[in-house]
Amino acid sequence: LSLWGEHTPGEKHELVEQVIETLRAVRRFLWDGNFWVANAPGEFVELLNRHARGLVHKMRILEGTPPFENPVVLDPEGPCLFTEDVARSHAEFVIGGIVDKERVAKSATARLAALIGVEKRCRVELRGSRVGVPDRINKIAEIVLRAWAGEPVERAVLAAPWPAGALLFVNVSPRSLMTPDRLHPVLDPLVAALPPGRVVLEISEHVPEDIPYSLWEELPRVYPGVQWAQDDYGLGNADPSRMLAVRPQWLKLDRTLMLQALADAAGRTWLRRFAAWAQGEFGMRLVVEGVETAEQADALAALGLTAAQGYLFGRPMATPALATPPAAGDPA
Repeated sequence: LSLWGEHTPGEKHELVEQVIETLRAVRRFLWDGNFWVANAPGEFVELLNRHARGLVHKMRILEGTPPFENPVVLDPEGPCLFTEDVARSHAEFVIGGIVDKERVAKSATARLAALIGVEKRCRVELRGSRVGVPDRINKIAEIVLRAWAGEPVERAVLAAPWPAGALLFVNVSPRSLMTPDRLHPVLDPLVAALPPGRVVLEISEHVPEDIPYSLWEELPRVYPGVQWAQDDYGLGNADPSRMLAVRPQWLKLDRTLMLQALADAAGRTWLRRFAAWAQGEFGMRLVVEGVETAEQADALAALGLTAAQGYLFGRPMATPALATPPAAGDPA
C-alpha cells in the first residue's frame, strides 16, 4: 500500500483482488480473524468494500503499525531461510510481497520491514518460474503447521486446571476438518483430556471449500462427546438452509451480521425474533462475535442474546497465559 499512488486505476483493482485472494488463502490454513490495515488510503478501503462487501466490517483501520510480538517478515529476498525452527521461535509472521510485479514486490517487502521496524527477514524457498501468492501461502502454512503440531498450545490447555462448566472452543477450517491427518493429532488429545461435552468444535463455512452434509453427520459419531458450532453465521455457506440441515448445538453470529442488525429498528426486530426462535423452539445456544463496546453488549442483551465474544471481554493472549483459564463466571 505504500506504493498505492504509483498504480494505474486498473492496477489498483487488481491489487485489491490480490489482497482478497491472499486473505482467502491465509484463512484456509492459519488464521481467521481481524484484517489489520495501517495507513491505508481511503480509496483502497472503498475498493475493498466494493470487491468484498462486508469485509470492511471485520477490518481494523489503524493510523500506525499494530503492536507486534516477536515478528518475522517473510521476504522473497530475506537473508535467512524460513524453517520450522524459525516458525517455532517467532509469534507473528508478516507476509509481504503480494504485488504481482516481481521487482516491486521485493522492494515493497524490504520497505515494509523497515517501516515496521522488524530486522528478521526470511525467505520461503520455492522453485519454478511462475510462483504466485497462493503457492507462497501454502508453503508458509505447511512450515508453520508442522512446527506447531502438538506445540505448545495443546500442552498448555491440557495442563490447565479447568473450572467446572468451562468450555473449550476450537476453531477448525473445512480443509483441516476434511483432512484426518491434520485434525486428529490436535483434537484427539483435547477430547481425551477433558470431560464429555466440554470441547466445542467451531466449523467455519465462509471459505471456498464446501463441507459435505455427510461429514456433518459422520463427525458426531466419530467424536460423540464433542459439541458442534456453526461459525460465522451470516457469511458464505453459513446460511439458514445449512443451519436447518446440520442442526448444530451452537450458532455463532458473525460480527458483520451483528453490526448490520443493530444498525436500525428493523434489524433489531429481526435479531430479537431470530434469537427467541433459535434459543427457544430450535434449542440452540447463540454467541455473538466481535462485540467490542459495552453499548453493543447492552443492546444485544436487551434483544435476548446473553452470550458474546470480542475485545470487550478478552484479547488474544500468549501461550503461557492459557495455563490459567478464566475462573467460573469470568466473562473473558
